[in-house]
Amino acid sequence: MQVKLLPELLVKKKPVFDLWCDAVNTASRMESHGEAGKIHVSETFRQQLGDRFIFEERCTITVKGKGTMQTYFLLAER
Repeated sequence: MQVKLLPELLVKKKPVFDLWCDAVNTASRMESHGEAGKIHVSETFRQQLGDRFIFEERCTITVKGKGTMQTYFLLAER
């Protein structure tokens, strides 16, 4: 019974691991392309904040498994 239970637990927990792995990978890529003292955000994050903040368009970065991502610096609140 332990042999049967173990694969079921691994399958149930794998999506959570993949979620964190993706977030950590994206954050790492953005950090390596950022600048000290600036807030570097993704296109998705920028869209979530809408017009409440001022952004500066930044470079596109390549994230393994996701392709290219447009990024921005968060400058100030409007």
